[in-house]
Amino acid sequence: MVTRADVAKRAGVSTATVSRVMSDSSYVSKAARDKVEKAIKELNYIPNNLAKSLIKNQGNVVAVLVEDVTNPYYLQILEEMSNEGIRHNLIISLFTVTTEDIDMVVESLIENRVRAIINLALFSCSERFISILDELDIYTINVKPEKGERCLKLHLNHERGIRQMFSALKERGRNKLVYVAALNETIASQDQRLNAYRRCCEEFGFIQSEKYTIFGDYPRRRAFEVGYDSAEKLLDSGLDFDSVFCLNDSTAMGVMKCFLNRGIRIPQDVCVIGCDNIILAQYVHPSLSTIDVETVRQGRAYIRAVVEKICEGTEEIDAKLICRESIG
Repeated sequence: MVTRADVAKRAGVSTATVSRVMSDSSYVSKAARDKVEKAIKELNYIPNNLAKSLIKNQGNVVAVLVEDVTNPYYLQILEEMSNEGIRHNLIISLFTVTTEDIDMVVESLIENRVRAIINLALFSCSERFISILDELDIYTINVKPEKGERCLKLHLNHERGIRQMFSALKERGRNKLVYVAALNETIASQDQRLNAYRRCCEEFGFIQSEKYTIFGDYPRRRAFEVGYDSAEKLLDSGLDFDSVFCLNDSTAMGVMKCFLNRGIRIPQDVCVIGCDNIILAQYVHPSLSTIDVETVRQGRAYIRAVVEKICEGTEEIDAKLICRESIG
């Protein structure tokens, strides 16, 4: 196996110079860098990052926790994180967690000395891990209690896109908007989408009633299933409605499937709007109107935070409405 010493010998430089070239240090002359890069290519040298990690007692794996691996929203963020991470020699690994096993997953990640843990799930781990994560210098986002976590905060401003949605529906003469929260009432009450929906109902003169919010058991069940069942419940209730807004695009697709099976025309009878702007939303029929939350920008911001170990500051992600066939 080719070693760093072999590269140094071929290039006629010290192993320290090879190390500086490999770490992209600026303290290397162009001539020396060219010799080392040529030697690396000729010898087909691949560095042993595991050995480097053992020396530093820190790996190059960034663990991303989600509660629903079937939700394309998370996969789009993960794709951009992977694209950005490879530039910094980071490996992005996805882990599905539940409220029951998140502690076990986090403990395993600590044992394997991951570089960072980014929690995109709707729940977090026990506080007993906080001091350990700090001691091992494992960077975290959304893992510790909010007041005790020094990291970059991403604020998804859903309300901007939701207001645009209300305005668009009002222009189309709609004012009976149901919100399919998908989550149970306890979790949904902490979600800004529900709160923004309620504020906008009052501001835009839409019907306001608790009956117009449908809760569910996501993420214990898939979003598509929760959406389909919520739509059945809505239709069977006899409630008078002309539009449906959903927690995410996957839920909205489940809703649309049920409506189409029951002979409900979209958007003639009911407008349907999702949230997240997953790529698939463009290709269902009718194409799904949605609220975009800049998944590319999110993915890049997370990796930048890990690389730079950002310990404070908030990055605002402004949502915006994407109008497609399902809103008419």
